[in-house]
Amino acid sequence: MPLRLGPRGTSTCCDCSQFTGCDCGDLEVPLQCRTKGGEAELCGFPEYTSPSVPPKKYRTLTPSGEFYLCYYQFPNCTGIQSPTESYDFNDAPPIVFSTTTCSRNNPLYTRYIKTGNPAGCSYEEAGTALTDGLVPDGTEGDAEEAFTGGTRNRTPTTFTEAYDGVTCLPGGTGNGLVRHGSYTLTLSDEDTEIDAIGRLLAGAEWTDWTLVGTGMGGTCTNPACCLAKYEERIAGFTFDYQAAEFRVRRDGLPPGESFIAEVDIYRRIAGSSDSWVLFQTLEVSGTVDGFGLFEVEQPVPNEQGFESYAASPARLRVA
Repeated sequence: MPLRLGPRGTSTCCDCSQFTGCDCGDLEVPLQCRTKGGEAELCGFPEYTSPSVPPKKYRTLTPSGEFYLCYYQFPNCTGIQSPTESYDFNDAPPIVFSTTTCSRNNPLYTRYIKTGNPAGCSYEEAGTALTDGLVPDGTEGDAEEAFTGGTRNRTPTTFTEAYDGVTCLPGGTGNGLVRHGSYTLTLSDEDTEIDAIGRLLAGAEWTDWTLVGTGMGGTCTNPACCLAKYEERIAGFTFDYQAAEFRVRRDGLPPGESFIAEVDIYRRIAGSSDSWVLFQTLEVSGTVDGFGLFEVEQPVPNEQGFESYAASPARLRVA
């Protein structure tokens, strides 16, 4: 190993392999890397109509309104009006998906049934309270829709079904029914890609730290072993995401000395076969500990629509 005079005006020689103030240029240090990730997914209820690009989901559904069903003899809807069923969603509890686990609650709603021979058919607030764990689901469709006995109206975040209170419909077991009133379902609390990434990473495990570069004693090569990826979602509710971190470690250095590690970051469009392009050079500073070890860690930059990797080796220079 050649010896050179130090650049600090000293008359002593030094061993450049020790990198102790010698004018030997940057010291190359192989990276260590680890990754974790997979397929991230939005959770909740999709938009009711005219979905956004990319489409959205919402974690909270709030029902409101009230409607009732009047039972008659079929086919002319005449005769005894028994029973009458009433549904009241005003002040009803919302359906909520968890931000962290995507699990949902199952609130119970009160349904009233009036039996016997009531004098008239109307909204009923008294009677037998039954628990019904389902609220009618709005499904994706046209902004306006007519059906037998009523209409449906949709925006991306609201679904309303209204009944005409006149049309006689088959009610099962020889009965007919007429529906009255309306209800609305309102979506809120949008689930974001950041939320989906948080759930994914919370349930994923880091790979072991791996030395990068087969020519330097490593077991893997880039870009695969130090790759960060954030797929751009155009349609659907899933996308690929992988986080990556690199580590620069070098021992045998002067305790207390400060160094800067330079790491080149290359990137391209996620999932493409484009050539890798040098995107930026990160500078990560640190100080050698009392045992002569320099060690710094940092995430590989991860921008939506791209995949990036940290190139090995890093270049280490005195700060």
